Amino acid sequence: MAIRSRLMHSCTSDDDFVRDYRALISRIQAAGLTTVIVGLPLIELRDYPDDVCARRNLMLRDIAAQTDCTFVDAAAAMAAAGPALPAARRYAWSRFPPIRVMDAVIMQIAPPTKDWFTVLRRLQLTVDGVHWNSRAAKAVAHAIDDALDDAEVPVPE
Repeated sequence: MAIRSRLMHSCTSDDDFVRDYRALISRIQAAGLTTVIVGLPLIELRDYPDDVCARRNLMLRDIAAQTDCTFVDAAAAMAAAGPALPAARRYAWSRFPPIRVMDAVIMQIAPPTKDWFTVLRRLQLTVDGVHWNSRAAKAVAHAIDDALDDAEVPVPE
C-alpha cells in the first residue's frame, strides 16, 4: 500500500492531511453547501496503524469545530455496533491476487455475501478488514442521519 499511496499522492504527514482537508472544506463551503465531516472508520486489518487513524479523527473533529461543520464519529458508531477486533485476530489480505479479485467480484454480484464473508473470516464490522458489512454500514448511516437531523439539514424531496 505504501507504493500505491505514493503513486496516488496520498497525504502521509499530519500537516499535509490537515492542510488538504481544510482546503477541501473551504471549497465546499465556498459553494454554499452544508458540510458534514465523517471521521475515519475502524479498520480490522492486521498491522493497521490505529494510532494514526485515532489522531487524524481528533484533527477532523478540530477542523469541524473551527469551520462550523458537523462531525460524525464513524469509529464510535462502528464501535457501538460491535467493537473492533484485537490486533491478534484481525484480517490479513491474501497475497494471492486472484483471491482478492474473486472477493471483489462475488461481493459486487451478490452483496448479501458480505455478511457471510464477515462470519467466515471471524470479523465484527468488515468483510475484509476495510470494507463495511451491513451492521457497520447501518451504524454509520444512522449516525450521519442523526447528525443531519441535529444540524437541521433539509431533506430533498
